[in-house]
Amino acid sequence: MAGLFASRGADERSSICYDPIIMRKSGPPAGIYCRISEDRPGTGLGVERQRQDCEKLAAAKGWQVADTYIDNDISAYSGKPRPEYRRLLTDLEQGTIQAVVVWHLDRLHRQPKELESFIDLVQAKGVLLASVSGDTDLATPEGRLYARMLGAVARMESEHKSRRIKRVFLEKAKAGDPWVNGHRPYGFAEGGTSLDPHEAQVIRDCVKRIIAGESLRSVCLDLNRSAERTSEGNEWIQRALKRVLLRARNAGFREHSEIGLVKGKWPAIISEQDWKRVTAILTDPARYKRTAGPPRRYLLSGILRCGECGKKLAAGPNRVYICLPSPQGCHRVSITRDWVDDFIAESVIEALQNPDISNGESAEAGDEAALKELAEDNALLEELAKAYSARKVTMSEWLAARAPIEARINAAQTAVAESSRARLRRQLANDGTNLRELWPSLTIEKQRAIIESVIDHIVVKRVGLGHYKETSRLVPVWKH
Repeated sequence: MAGLFASRGADERSSICYDPIIMRKSGPPAGIYCRISEDRPGTGLGVERQRQDCEKLAAAKGWQVADTYIDNDISAYSGKPRPEYRRLLTDLEQGTIQAVVVWHLDRLHRQPKELESFIDLVQAKGVLLASVSGDTDLATPEGRLYARMLGAVARMESEHKSRRIKRVFLEKAKAGDPWVNGHRPYGFAEGGTSLDPHEAQVIRDCVKRIIAGESLRSVCLDLNRSAERTSEGNEWIQRALKRVLLRARNAGFREHSEIGLVKGKWPAIISEQDWKRVTAILTDPARYKRTAGPPRRYLLSGILRCGECGKKLAAGPNRVYICLPSPQGCHRVSITRDWVDDFIAESVIEALQNPDISNGESAEAGDEAALKELAEDNALLEELAKAYSARKVTMSEWLAARAPIEARINAAQTAVAESSRARLRRQLANDGTNLRELWPSLTIEKQRAIIESVIDHIVVKRVGLGHYKETSRLVPVWKH
């Protein structure tokens, strides 16, 4: 410890309020920092061994351990946030701790820029530093040089390791081996090469419902009502369900950023075409996304439009749908909720008996073509991005070329989504289901999916008092 103070002047020692005699008895308050990049078993044994060694070193130096800071399973090279390291810095800045003990300096940093910030803090606050692998005095030019050399070597090792890992992942992808990141993928057994029969069937049912026109939100609610859980035991949320349904793994493919899709060494849960359909539907920019809040309570909110200003009607007081006041709308149109719900439901049920509306053949005929165009344009967009990355095209050329491709992608996604609605119309019309009897037992989300499969929106005209329930007020815009 004398060596650490030898390089400090009297002014520096006094600025941190250390008395050498008192320190020999009690020592400065110290913090132990432990980190390990990977803890695949999740046991924390690596950081626990570091902690034990650091505690022995602190005791040998006579330092009092005030706190322990542990970032388990977090890389210092990746740049990901290290919450405990940030807390360590805060405590050093505030003077809560005045010394740091680590197992090795590379536990603190593998990025030179982080090391430089730490050196600045050590010099400003007079922080003491001890390492199980050998002390480094950051108060001296020689100590700082040594720390920087260690940091440069650690960064080089991390870069080499990253390159090796990427190469291994690429080879595994080319071979079609499954990619498992520590969490069992939903629908598959441990290891990712065989199916979990129950979860695989859940995925098939969800895909079928989305292709039929139901919303992610409706499917999530049903999964949670039936006590279905994710592979980690959590309730389903829309973001998680969407991520699962978009996986190429479901169609039996391994996906890699460099080589695209490769046939995987596991059975497919759904067909490639169904995977492409559900992907097109869930990534359609025109798709309405309601991601939060309680289950829907009103059948036609958002489907009804004001005949005066064109804004969507919302559920209001006194059991009506109403155009909200400015700035949302004009507040000049309203209609009785129960009556219009019943009337539109009956109109839709009758419409599904009409072959001109229910067959959906014209919309479905272009389904395969739209999926093919979608795949080609997505590949073209990736090619364009690579050309820009390689500086073969300029930014202005990239933007000019990208715009028509994205427009075609959006149009194809909309076509596939419309095809799914046409499929739902044909199914409801031809499968013998007595929809009129079934209707009251359906959830509002399912009823809305059926309505939206045949109606784009409904214009509500303004009328005077006493004429609320005139059917002539309603102008449905039907889908074809």
